[in-house]
Amino acid sequence: MLRNSDKKWVFTKPRYGGAAWPCGEFGARFGRGLDEHQQLDSDSARLTGAKTVGAYDRDPCRWDGVAEAHLAHAVSCARHLQREELKKNRHNCFTNLGLLGRGSFGEVYKVLSREDGRQYAVKRSAHRFRGNSERNLSVREARNHEHLCPHPHILKFVAAWEEYGRLYIQTELCSTSLLLHAENQPPGPDEPAAWAYLCDLLSALQHLHSHGFVHLDLKPSNVLITDSGRLKLGDFGLLLQLRHKSSESVEGKVKDDAQEGDPRYMAPELLRGKYGPAADVFSLGVSILELACNMEVPNGGEGWQQLRQGCLPSEFTSSLSTELQTVLKMMLVPEPSKRPTVDELLALPSVRKHRWKRRFYLVVTETLLNLTSLGQGN
Repeated sequence: MLRNSDKKWVFTKPRYGGAAWPCGEFGARFGRGLDEHQQLDSDSARLTGAKTVGAYDRDPCRWDGVAEAHLAHAVSCARHLQREELKKNRHNCFTNLGLLGRGSFGEVYKVLSREDGRQYAVKRSAHRFRGNSERNLSVREARNHEHLCPHPHILKFVAAWEEYGRLYIQTELCSTSLLLHAENQPPGPDEPAAWAYLCDLLSALQHLHSHGFVHLDLKPSNVLITDSGRLKLGDFGLLLQLRHKSSESVEGKVKDDAQEGDPRYMAPELLRGKYGPAADVFSLGVSILELACNMEVPNGGEGWQQLRQGCLPSEFTSSLSTELQTVLKMMLVPEPSKRPTVDELLALPSVRKHRWKRRFYLVVTETLLNLTSLGQGN
Protein backbone atom coordinates (compact mmCIF):
# COMPACT_ATOMS: atom_id res chain seq x y z
CA MET A 1 0.00 0.00 0.00
CA LEU A 2 1.29 3.44 -0.80
CA ARG A 3 0.04 6.68 0.64
CA ASN A 4 0.40 10.09 -0.92
CA SER A 5 1.68 12.57 1.67
CA ASP A 6 2.84 16.05 0.71
CA LYS A 7 2.97 14.90 -2.92
CA LYS A 8 5.62 12.26 -2.09
CA TRP A 9 5.07 8.53 -1.84
CA VAL A 10 5.50 6.95 1.55
CA PHE A 11 5.63 3.19 1.32
CA THR A 12 3.94 1.00 3.89
CA LYS A 13 3.73 -2.77 3.95
CA PRO A 14 0.75 -3.97 6.01
CA ARG A 15 1.67 -7.67 5.68
CA TYR A 16 4.33 -7.13 8.37
CA GLY A 17 1.51 -7.11 10.88
CA GLY A 18 1.21 -4.55 13.61
CA ALA A 19 4.72 -3.19 13.12
CA ALA A 20 4.24 -0.55 10.45
CA TRP A 21 7.66 -0.67 8.79
CA PRO A 22 7.45 1.95 6.04
CA CYS A 23 7.95 -0.27 3.06
CA GLY A 24 5.86 -1.77 0.31
CA GLU A 25 5.53 -3.53 -2.98
CA PHE A 26 5.27 -1.73 -6.29
CA GLY A 27 3.30 -2.92 -9.30
CA ALA A 28 -0.48 -2.80 -9.15
CA ARG A 29 -0.50 -1.14 -5.74
CA PHE A 30 1.61 1.82 -6.89
CA GLY A 31 -0.97 4.59 -6.47
CA ARG A 32 -4.41 5.10 -5.03
CA GLY A 33 -7.66 6.49 -6.33
CA LEU A 34 -9.23 9.81 -5.39
CA ASP A 35 -12.02 8.13 -3.46
CA GLU A 36 -9.53 6.33 -1.27
CA HIS A 37 -7.68 9.57 -0.54
CA GLN A 38 -10.98 11.16 0.45
CA GLN A 39 -11.71 8.24 2.74
CA LEU A 40 -8.24 8.63 4.29
CA ASP A 41 -8.94 12.30 5.00
CA SER A 42 -12.27 11.43 6.58
CA ASP A 43 -10.77 8.67 8.73
CA SER A 44 -7.91 10.95 9.79
CA ALA A 45 -10.33 13.63 10.85
CA ARG A 46 -12.32 11.19 12.99
CA LEU A 47 -9.10 10.15 14.77
CA THR A 48 -8.61 13.71 15.99
CA GLY A 49 -12.25 14.36 16.81
CA ALA A 50 -12.76 16.95 14.09
CA LYS A 51 -15.91 17.45 12.13
CA THR A 52 -15.77 16.07 8.60
CA VAL A 53 -19.09 17.40 7.35
CA GLY A 54 -21.64 19.95 8.41
CA ALA A 55 -21.68 23.72 8.68
CA TYR A 56 -23.43 23.93 5.32
CA ASP A 57 -25.51 26.97 4.57
CA ARG A 58 -28.29 27.20 2.06
CA ASP A 59 -25.97 26.01 -0.73
CA PRO A 60 -25.28 22.33 0.07
CA CYS A 61 -22.41 22.20 -2.42
CA ARG A 62 -20.34 24.87 -0.60
CA TRP A 63 -18.13 24.14 2.42
CA ASP A 64 -18.16 26.44 5.40
CA GLY A 65 -14.66 27.95 5.79
CA VAL A 66 -14.41 26.99 9.48
CA ALA A 67 -15.27 23.33 8.84
CA GLU A 68 -12.77 23.16 5.99
CA ALA A 69 -10.04 24.58 8.23
CA HIS A 70 -10.89 22.04 10.93
CA LEU A 71 -10.62 19.22 8.42
CA ALA A 72 -7.29 20.42 7.06
CA HIS A 73 -5.87 20.67 10.59
CA ALA A 74 -7.20 17.23 11.50
CA VAL A 75 -5.66 15.61 8.43
CA SER A 76 -2.34 17.32 9.11
CA CYS A 77 -2.31 16.12 12.74
CA ALA A 78 -3.28 12.58 11.83
CA ARG A 79 -0.60 12.31 9.16
CA HIS A 80 2.00 13.67 11.58
CA LEU A 81 1.00 11.05 14.16
CA GLN A 82 1.11 8.36 11.50
CA ARG A 83 4.64 9.34 10.43
CA GLU A 84 5.81 9.38 14.05
CA GLU A 85 4.27 5.95 14.59
CA LEU A 86 6.06 4.62 11.53
CA LYS A 87 9.38 5.99 12.76
CA LYS A 88 8.84 4.43 16.20
CA ASN A 89 7.78 1.00 14.96
CA ARG A 90 10.08 0.44 11.98
CA HIS A 91 12.93 -0.66 14.27
CA ASN A 92 10.70 -3.43 15.64
CA CYS A 93 10.71 -5.24 12.29
CA PHE A 94 14.43 -5.84 11.78
CA THR A 95 17.56 -6.38 13.79
CA ASN A 96 20.64 -4.96 12.12
CA LEU A 97 23.30 -7.69 11.97
CA GLY A 98 26.00 -5.55 10.38
CA LEU A 99 27.28 -3.92 7.23
CA LEU A 100 27.78 -6.21 4.23
CA GLY A 101 29.30 -3.72 1.82
CA ARG A 102 29.64 -0.11 0.84
CA GLY A 103 30.12 1.54 -2.55
CA SER A 104 29.16 4.49 -4.71
CA PHE A 105 25.60 3.13 -4.85
CA GLY A 106 25.19 3.13 -1.07
CA GLU A 107 25.34 0.58 1.72
CA VAL A 108 24.04 -2.97 2.11
CA TYR A 109 23.12 -4.31 5.54
CA LYS A 110 22.44 -7.80 6.81
CA VAL A 111 19.23 -7.82 8.85
CA LEU A 112 17.11 -10.29 10.78
CA SER A 113 13.34 -10.05 10.39
CA ARG A 114 11.54 -10.26 13.71
CA GLU A 115 8.37 -11.17 11.86
CA ASP A 116 9.48 -14.41 10.15
CA GLY A 117 12.91 -15.01 11.72
CA ARG A 118 14.69 -14.95 8.36
CA GLN A 119 17.75 -12.99 7.34
CA TYR A 120 17.67 -10.51 4.47
CA ALA A 121 19.82 -7.89 2.81
CA VAL A 122 18.73 -4.24 2.80
CA LYS A 123 20.32 -1.79 0.38
CA ARG A 124 20.21 1.91 1.25
CA SER A 125 20.91 4.59 -1.35
CA ALA A 126 24.15 6.54 -0.89
CA HIS A 127 22.57 9.92 -0.25
CA ARG A 128 19.22 11.64 -0.03
CA PHE A 129 17.40 12.42 -3.22
CA ARG A 130 18.54 15.71 -4.71
CA GLY A 131 15.41 16.22 -6.73
CA ASN A 132 12.43 14.51 -8.29
CA SER A 133 14.49 13.25 -11.23
CA GLU A 134 16.93 11.40 -9.00
CA ARG A 135 14.14 10.04 -6.88
CA ASN A 136 12.24 8.78 -9.92
CA LEU A 137 15.33 6.91 -11.11
CA SER A 138 15.63 5.16 -7.74
CA VAL A 139 11.96 4.26 -7.74
CA ARG A 140 12.35 2.94 -11.29
CA GLU A 141 15.17 0.66 -10.15
CA ALA A 142 12.98 -0.93 -7.48
CA ARG A 143 9.95 -1.27 -9.76
CA ASN A 144 11.99 -2.87 -12.52
CA HIS A 145 13.66 -5.22 -10.06
CA GLU A 146 10.30 -6.40 -8.77
CA HIS A 147 9.03 -6.81 -12.33
CA LEU A 148 11.91 -9.20 -13.15
CA CYS A 149 11.21 -11.54 -10.24
CA PRO A 150 10.88 -14.39 -9.68
CA HIS A 151 13.67 -16.09 -11.58
CA PRO A 152 16.23 -18.62 -10.29
CA HIS A 153 19.17 -16.45 -11.40
CA ILE A 154 17.79 -13.01 -10.49
CA LEU A 155 18.27 -11.68 -6.96
CA LYS A 156 14.92 -12.08 -5.23
CA PHE A 157 13.11 -8.80 -4.56
CA VAL A 158 11.21 -8.63 -1.25
CA ALA A 159 10.18 -5.01 -0.68
CA ALA A 160 11.17 -1.36 -1.13
CA TRP A 161 10.44 1.83 0.72
CA GLU A 162 11.46 5.47 1.04
CA GLU A 163 12.64 6.88 4.35
CA TYR A 164 14.16 10.29 5.04
CA GLY A 165 14.68 10.89 1.34
CA ARG A 166 16.55 7.62 0.71
CA LEU A 167 15.47 4.47 -1.10
CA TYR A 168 15.69 1.12 0.70
CA ILE A 169 15.47 -2.19 -1.18
CA GLN A 170 15.04 -5.45 0.72
CA THR A 171 16.21 -8.63 -1.04
CA GLU A 172 17.13 -12.19 -0.26
CA LEU A 173 20.45 -12.68 1.50
CA CYS A 174 23.25 -14.38 -0.43
CA SER A 175 26.60 -15.66 0.79
CA THR A 176 28.84 -13.16 -0.99
CA SER A 177 29.46 -11.47 -4.31
CA LEU A 178 31.00 -13.33 -7.20
CA LEU A 179 33.93 -10.91 -7.17
CA LEU A 180 34.82 -11.62 -3.53
CA HIS A 181 34.30 -15.34 -4.07
CA ALA A 182 36.69 -15.36 -7.03
CA GLU A 183 39.31 -13.34 -5.15
CA ASN A 184 39.39 -16.00 -2.43
CA GLN A 185 40.08 -18.81 -4.89
CA PRO A 186 43.59 -20.23 -5.50
CA PRO A 187 45.59 -18.47 -8.24
CA GLY A 188 45.45 -19.84 -11.76
CA PRO A 189 42.73 -20.52 -14.36
CA ASP A 190 39.46 -22.15 -13.34
CA GLU A 191 37.65 -23.17 -16.50
CA PRO A 192 35.02 -25.47 -14.90
CA ALA A 193 33.84 -22.63 -12.67
CA ALA A 194 33.83 -20.24 -15.65
CA TRP A 195 31.47 -22.53 -17.58
CA ALA A 196 29.15 -22.69 -14.56
CA TYR A 197 29.14 -18.91 -14.21
CA LEU A 198 28.52 -18.49 -17.93
CA CYS A 199 25.50 -20.81 -17.89
CA ASP A 200 23.89 -19.12 -14.89
CA LEU A 201 24.36 -15.59 -16.19
CA LEU A 202 23.24 -16.43 -19.72
CA SER A 203 20.02 -17.69 -18.15
CA ALA A 204 19.64 -14.42 -16.23
CA LEU A 205 20.28 -12.32 -19.34
CA GLN A 206 17.87 -14.38 -21.37
CA HIS A 207 15.17 -13.51 -18.84
CA LEU A 208 16.05 -9.79 -18.89
CA HIS A 209 16.24 -9.52 -22.67
CA SER A 210 13.03 -11.47 -23.21
CA HIS A 211 11.26 -8.83 -21.08
CA GLY A 212 12.77 -5.98 -23.08
CA PHE A 213 15.42 -4.94 -20.54
CA VAL A 214 19.18 -4.44 -20.76
CA HIS A 215 21.34 -4.48 -17.64
CA LEU A 216 24.20 -2.22 -18.82
CA ASP A 217 26.30 -2.87 -15.70
CA LEU A 218 27.03 -6.59 -15.67
CA LYS A 219 30.23 -7.38 -13.77
CA PRO A 220 31.31 -9.83 -11.03
CA SER A 221 30.68 -7.35 -8.22
CA ASN A 222 27.02 -7.08 -9.28
CA VAL A 223 26.52 -10.85 -9.17
CA LEU A 224 25.69 -12.61 -5.91
CA ILE A 225 26.28 -16.25 -5.02
CA THR A 226 24.17 -18.45 -2.74
CA ASP A 227 25.25 -21.20 -0.34
CA SER A 228 24.71 -23.76 -3.11
CA GLY A 229 26.86 -21.82 -5.57
CA ARG A 230 23.94 -20.54 -7.66
CA LEU A 231 24.59 -17.14 -9.21
CA LYS A 232 22.05 -14.33 -8.88
CA LEU A 233 22.24 -11.18 -10.99
CA GLY A 234 21.57 -8.00 -9.01
CA ASP A 235 22.09 -4.23 -8.92
CA PHE A 236 19.60 -2.91 -11.45
CA GLY A 237 20.45 0.76 -11.06
CA LEU A 238 21.28 1.14 -14.77
CA LEU A 239 18.63 -1.28 -16.00
CA LEU A 240 16.75 0.14 -18.97
CA GLN A 241 13.65 -0.91 -20.81
CA LEU A 242 14.03 -0.83 -24.57
CA ARG A 243 10.35 -1.03 -25.37
CA HIS A 244 9.13 2.25 -23.91
CA LYS A 245 6.35 4.63 -24.83
CA SER A 246 8.59 7.70 -24.67
CA SER A 247 11.56 6.57 -26.74
CA GLU A 248 13.09 10.03 -26.92
CA SER A 249 13.53 10.45 -23.16
CA VAL A 250 14.78 6.88 -22.77
CA GLU A 251 17.42 7.30 -25.45
CA GLY A 252 18.76 10.44 -23.82
CA LYS A 253 18.88 8.77 -20.45
CA VAL A 254 20.65 5.73 -21.89
CA LYS A 255 23.48 7.90 -23.12
CA ASP A 256 23.89 9.34 -19.63
CA ASP A 257 23.67 5.93 -17.94
CA ALA A 258 26.13 4.38 -20.39
CA GLN A 259 28.80 6.76 -19.15
CA GLU A 260 28.16 5.67 -15.55
CA GLY A 261 28.95 1.98 -16.12
CA ASP A 262 32.28 0.39 -15.24
CA PRO A 263 34.64 1.06 -18.20
CA ARG A 264 36.44 -2.24 -17.65
CA TYR A 265 33.37 -4.19 -18.73
CA MET A 266 31.73 -1.63 -21.01
CA ALA A 267 30.92 -2.57 -24.60
CA PRO A 268 32.56 -0.28 -27.19
CA GLU A 269 29.26 0.73 -28.79
CA LEU A 270 28.04 2.31 -25.55
CA LEU A 271 30.70 4.98 -25.91
CA ARG A 272 29.18 5.80 -29.33
CA GLY A 273 25.69 6.17 -27.90
CA LYS A 274 24.45 2.80 -29.22
CA TYR A 275 22.91 0.35 -26.81
CA GLY A 276 21.05 -2.93 -26.78
CA PRO A 277 21.19 -6.53 -25.55
CA ALA A 278 24.53 -7.03 -27.34
CA ALA A 279 26.17 -4.73 -24.78
CA ASP A 280 25.28 -7.18 -22.00
CA VAL A 281 26.78 -10.04 -24.01
CA PHE A 282 30.07 -8.15 -24.30
CA SER A 283 30.15 -7.33 -20.57
CA LEU A 284 29.46 -10.97 -19.74
CA GLY A 285 32.29 -12.04 -22.05
CA VAL A 286 34.75 -9.75 -20.27
CA SER A 287 33.55 -11.01 -16.89
CA ILE A 288 33.93 -14.68 -17.84
CA LEU A 289 37.38 -13.97 -19.29
CA GLU A 290 38.40 -12.38 -16.00
CA LEU A 291 37.02 -15.25 -13.91
CA ALA A 292 38.31 -18.05 -16.14
CA CYS A 293 41.86 -16.71 -16.33
CA ASN A 294 41.98 -15.19 -12.84
CA MET A 295 43.31 -12.01 -14.43
CA GLU A 296 42.85 -8.31 -13.80
CA VAL A 297 40.76 -6.64 -16.48
CA PRO A 298 42.45 -3.48 -17.84
CA ASN A 299 40.80 -0.17 -17.02
CA GLY A 300 42.33 1.55 -20.05
CA GLY A 301 45.38 1.62 -22.26
CA GLU A 302 46.46 -0.85 -24.93
CA GLY A 303 45.02 -3.90 -23.19
CA TRP A 304 41.61 -2.24 -22.96
CA GLN A 305 41.74 -1.33 -26.67
CA GLN A 306 42.75 -4.86 -27.70
CA LEU A 307 39.79 -6.41 -25.91
CA ARG A 308 37.47 -4.06 -27.79
CA GLN A 309 39.12 -5.10 -31.04
CA GLY A 310 38.27 -8.73 -30.32
CA CYS A 311 41.81 -9.78 -29.33
CA LEU A 312 42.08 -12.12 -26.35
CA PRO A 313 45.27 -11.89 -24.25
CA SER A 314 47.05 -15.08 -25.28
CA GLU A 315 49.29 -15.04 -22.21
CA PHE A 316 46.16 -15.72 -20.13
CA THR A 317 43.90 -17.68 -22.49
CA SER A 318 46.43 -20.22 -23.80
CA SER A 319 45.53 -22.64 -21.02
CA LEU A 320 41.80 -22.50 -21.80
CA SER A 321 40.07 -25.06 -23.99
CA THR A 322 39.35 -24.28 -27.62
CA GLU A 323 35.63 -24.45 -26.83
CA LEU A 324 35.75 -21.70 -24.24
CA GLN A 325 38.10 -19.52 -26.26
CA THR A 326 35.72 -19.75 -29.22
CA VAL A 327 32.73 -18.71 -27.12
CA LEU A 328 34.65 -15.78 -25.61
CA LYS A 329 35.78 -14.56 -29.03
CA MET A 330 32.18 -14.64 -30.23
CA MET A 331 31.01 -12.62 -27.21
CA LEU A 332 33.77 -10.00 -27.65
CA VAL A 333 33.21 -9.28 -31.34
CA PRO A 334 33.59 -5.48 -31.69
CA GLU A 335 30.57 -4.98 -33.96
CA PRO A 336 27.37 -5.49 -31.90
CA SER A 337 25.35 -6.63 -34.93
CA LYS A 338 27.78 -9.52 -35.44
CA ARG A 339 27.83 -10.49 -31.78
CA PRO A 340 25.65 -13.55 -30.98
CA THR A 341 22.48 -13.09 -28.96
CA VAL A 342 21.96 -14.82 -25.65
CA ASP A 343 19.63 -17.34 -27.29
CA GLU A 344 22.24 -18.13 -29.93
CA LEU A 345 24.88 -18.66 -27.26
CA LEU A 346 22.60 -20.96 -25.28
CA ALA A 347 22.02 -23.00 -28.44
CA LEU A 348 25.73 -23.73 -28.91
CA PRO A 349 26.50 -27.44 -28.32
CA SER A 350 29.31 -26.63 -25.89
CA VAL A 351 27.09 -24.35 -23.81
CA ARG A 352 24.18 -26.81 -23.87
CA LYS A 353 26.45 -29.57 -22.58
CA HIS A 354 27.76 -27.52 -19.68
CA ARG A 355 24.34 -26.08 -18.93
CA TRP A 356 22.89 -29.54 -18.46
CA LYS A 357 25.71 -30.43 -16.06
CA ARG A 358 25.19 -27.17 -14.19
CA ARG A 359 21.48 -27.77 -13.72
CA PHE A 360 22.10 -31.27 -12.40
CA TYR A 361 24.73 -30.00 -9.96
CA LEU A 362 22.46 -27.28 -8.59
CA VAL A 363 19.52 -29.64 -8.13
CA VAL A 364 21.63 -32.14 -6.19
CA THR A 365 23.44 -29.52 -4.10
CA GLU A 366 20.31 -27.57 -3.17
CA THR A 367 18.44 -30.78 -2.32
CA LEU A 368 21.22 -31.84 0.04
CA LEU A 369 21.31 -28.39 1.65
CA ASN A 370 17.54 -28.48 2.21
CA LEU A 371 17.72 -31.94 3.76
CA THR A 372 20.54 -30.83 6.03
CA SER A 373 18.56 -27.76 7.08
CA LEU A 374 15.50 -29.89 7.86
CA GLY A 375 17.64 -32.27 9.91
CA GLN A 376 19.09 -29.45 11.96
CA GLY A 377 15.62 -28.03 12.51
CA ASN A 378 14.45 -31.29 14.03
